[in-house]
Amino acid sequence: MFVEKGIDELLEMLDEPELVYYYYRPSLPVGEALNNSSNNYEFWVNHCFWDMKHLNWFMYDNGLGFLLIPVSELLGNALIHGNSGAMHNAPNGDPLKSLSVKVFLAKNGLLVRVRNEGEGFDYKDVIDRFRNGREYASHVLGGNGMINFDHPDLLVSYEDNGRTSNILYVF
Repeated sequence: MFVEKGIDELLEMLDEPELVYYYYRPSLPVGEALNNSSNNYEFWVNHCFWDMKHLNWFMYDNGLGFLLIPVSELLGNALIHGNSGAMHNAPNGDPLKSLSVKVFLAKNGLLVRVRNEGEGFDYKDVIDRFRNGREYASHVLGGNGMINFDHPDLLVSYEDNGRTSNILYVF
């Protein structure tokens, strides 16, 4: 379910939340990027798969595998769409932009927060189009995120013009 709540309001819904996972992928130095040609796929692919794999391992190790699909969508959207607009149109986001993931665990739930350095998006319009059955994805194969986020057990919110996404699951 989509809600208009910030991180502080979501954290208040958790009983004694603790930061249990933190991942930060810093942007690469511009000089390093300029030394790699635009057709150097290994450099520009930007290790999207590894970012997801680290988070997946954490979730499985902590019995949170049931949240893997919506959280993977959240992270994938931040990497591929949020940090898009790369100077060389990198397939997995711009390596000159950073990404962070935080997971807060509490006695009664879990909060996942993903931040990117993209331009953001009009999440209110996308949610409205999704709820009204209109086309809401800007790419042909997309839209799984909204389907997975619109679940009665999840509270999903966006901040900072869509650059920050939160998923709250209350046990």
